[in-house]
Amino acid sequence: MKISIERSILLEALTQVSKAIEAKTKIPILTGVYIRAKDDRLSIRGSDSIFSISADVNDFEMLDPGACVIPAKQLLEVVRKLPEDTITIESDGSGTLVQCRKSKVTFPALDPDEYPADEKGESVMYRLDGKQFARIVEDTVFAVLTTDGTPILQGVCFELNGSTLTASGCDRHRLGQHECGFEMDGLLRLTVPTSILTTVAAMKPDSIEIGFAGSSIRIVAKQYTFESKLLEGMYPDISKLLPNAFTTIATCNTRDLLRALDLSKIIAEGKTKIAKIEVAAKSIRVSARDTGAMEETIDADVDGGALIVSANAEYLVDALKCIQTDRTRLKFNGAMSPIIIRGEGDEAATFLVLPYRTTS
Repeated sequence: MKISIERSILLEALTQVSKAIEAKTKIPILTGVYIRAKDDRLSIRGSDSIFSISADVNDFEMLDPGACVIPAKQLLEVVRKLPEDTITIESDGSGTLVQCRKSKVTFPALDPDEYPADEKGESVMYRLDGKQFARIVEDTVFAVLTTDGTPILQGVCFELNGSTLTASGCDRHRLGQHECGFEMDGLLRLTVPTSILTTVAAMKPDSIEIGFAGSSIRIVAKQYTFESKLLEGMYPDISKLLPNAFTTIATCNTRDLLRALDLSKIIAEGKTKIAKIEVAAKSIRVSARDTGAMEETIDADVDGGALIVSANAEYLVDALKCIQTDRTRLKFNGAMSPIIIRGEGDEAATFLVLPYRTTS
């Protein structure tokens, strides 16, 4: 294989595809980036065997078709150091030469036939606005389980019923959920690893195409194709967590509440970072205590009875950071029922935090 390509184009592609390569993999071939030139198209791919990113590059010169695998971390660092000019990559099976002006770097030979095949199954692709996708990710990923124990909770559950997409992240103590219109045939319920979702969202594409084939998900954004295996298992029925009725509803300024809870998070005791929320006739009082203490009272419109509830301040802050409206609505059904958080007038996103039972 022999190709020539502009440094800026190669660097952009390598930067993206390297995000799928696991630095601590025990499979040597997966430490490399796969490069193939064929039919006047250049494909650059990184994979950890579960998650892969492919870049399709048209702006290059193919001098000799073929494929090679080059150690990804080293190649990326080398390309970053090279001058802004044309780079030539040449592989003859015994090694790979990367050359730019007077710089020559030789990499050891890795067999491209050992690299995992790009198994693209047939799937119908559906278009989704890029900002809509980014908000789905923002509203859910923060709430997924990040510790070992229940693998299915380490992803985001997507439920599609032909006209609505509901995405949910839950770690048993909190929930982030986003609902939006999504036209597709049939019903679907699956759980997607967060890595593919956050990587695509970070690109901030104008739009994406998303599809499902067997046990995998595929997302196309710009010139990149992202593929990941789905998480196996049955996602819990989280609908049972959401109350249908509320005894107290309090609405207040989002920034004021976020500031107060941020302060309580600093002061709150222990790993659970307990903050106490007292809802009165026209206010919400936030307080926390450890070696120090804090309290702040916020003006609020309250419908229903007074209430005192304790919850993890960090979980509440994470949810409030997703609110996109000036005012936030908190819904309660007693001191030990889930706290429901929504932006005023925003029905798309719903956040839930379970309260703590405290002795004071």
